Amino acid sequence: MLALLASLLIVAVFAGAVYYFAPKSGERWGVMLERYRPHAPMSDWSVGEFESSRQHADLAALAARQPDPNPTAWPRRLRRAAPAVSRLSEIPCRGETVQF
Repeated sequence: MLALLASLLIVAVFAGAVYYFAPKSGERWGVMLERYRPHAPMSDWSVGEFESSRQHADLAALAARQPDPNPTAWPRRLRRAAPAVSRLSEIPCRGETVQF
């Protein structure tokens, strides 16, 4: 109960300090603070993000336009000497034999 009252007292003191030091309705604090706020071109980060994404798109397009180093060679297929199922019996299983 004492902790609750102490925390409420702290909140009330803080609220009173905010109310006491807050600018009055006739003061120009809002105008003075708004004077130094950056305007749209300085505070708009979308231009920088667009430029960055455009550069990445340009690099990707350049990489896609590169000619193949060996266009006449066809990709080789991997040929197994034996079917893959027969190699499953060679898996070590703690000394046990596996039959398929």
